[in-house]
Amino acid sequence: MSYEDKKNYLEPQLLGLAETLKIGLCNEIWRLHGFNMYEKTDKNTIIKVQPGVYNCKLREKTFSLKTPKLTAKQFEDLLEDFLDTYLLYTRETEYRMTCSIFAPLQDALDRSHLSPEDILSILTILPFILYLIMYFKGLCTLYNLSLKKGILPFILTFILTFLLLNLI
Repeated sequence: MSYEDKKNYLEPQLLGLAETLKIGLCNEIWRLHGFNMYEKTDKNTIIKVQPGVYNCKLREKTFSLKTPKLTAKQFEDLLEDFLDTYLLYTRETEYRMTCSIFAPLQDALDRSHLSPEDILSILTILPFILYLIMYFKGLCTLYNLSLKKGILPFILTFILTFLLLNLI
């Protein structure tokens, strides 16, 4: 069976089943994390089973998949390349093209000339900015000022000035 047969015929037939297994396993992992038990549990014992027989047709042949299962260990092994912080460039094998989910984030940081610490600083002051915006919105409502009549640029200028003076 060629790669094209698997990709074009079997994969579409099994995609829904794979998604069901993944979601069920993720729910179980989430539940175990809630009880702080996931790290302590053997990953081979965390299993999502989808009962039933699933038939897949490939030309004249029919393949049967009986009660498929997915373990947390298998799932982690599949995700390993995607979660690798060092695999920031696309790697292509005979069967798939792999790239870490961190690659676009690192690319965005590189292009913006920002560091992760810069982003953390921005996220740290974000609640304060939102609070000031809500405060000024309340003042506008109280004094019957329309945000559309030029008050919004004033508010944003005030907030940015206030933040810059406090950061210097």
